[in-house]
Amino acid sequence: MPLFFFDVIEVDGRITEDIVGVDLPSAEAARHQSDKALAEITTEEIYKGGNFKLRIRTRDANGLEISSRQSEISSKPFKGD
Repeated sequence: MPLFFFDVIEVDGRITEDIVGVDLPSAEAARHQSDKALAEITTEEIYKGGNFKLRIRTRDANGLEISSRQSEISSKPFKGD
């Protein structure tokens, strides 16, 4: 299976580069994986409140960017009922 890497780029420009990678069957599966991860991270951040902006860059084994997904929210902490 092809190897894909998922880099996290924060609003302040910090990049956490994936050096391990994940074996996935296709580029489409890698894009789906990045969408899922971004949705999970965004959901966690919504409950923390405040501003949030994050991008996940997906690269193939040759280092070529195959997708870039971004999430941005502005919210206040969830107080509950």
